[in-house]
Amino acid sequence: MKFIIYLILLCATSNLYALSETEIVDLFCKGIIEHQLPDNTRIDCWTDTHAEEWDWATGKVYECIGQALHYSRMTGYPPKCVLIKKSNSAVIYYNRAVEIVKYWELPVEIELINQKGKRLLIHNILEK
Repeated sequence: MKFIIYLILLCATSNLYALSETEIVDLFCKGIIEHQLPDNTRIDCWTDTHAEEWDWATGKVYECIGQALHYSRMTGYPPKCVLIKKSNSAVIYYNRAVEIVKYWELPVEIELINQKGKRLLIHNILEK
């Protein structure tokens, strides 16, 4: 029901109201939201397959990678950084994140989504 209400609001006010990061996670996370770990950090989205950090595709991508690695260490689940497109520069930041994980051979999956939850780009750690 919560999802339907958000979708109605999203459609009705698509250009008038920008969703917050938290609202986007609430809408599109396919797992446990804000799960608290023993060290009091919280995973944005813990799915059956990944420990995910969600962040805007801005200069925060570097923070996203580090947090995803930390959550992975704490849970044993593979790390994933989900970047949310806020502007046209999002692809630049997505590419920077991919280059960092490739250069350092980090096991972090990087995904770029729009504010409606649609996957735009994904870098799987198996890609070289």
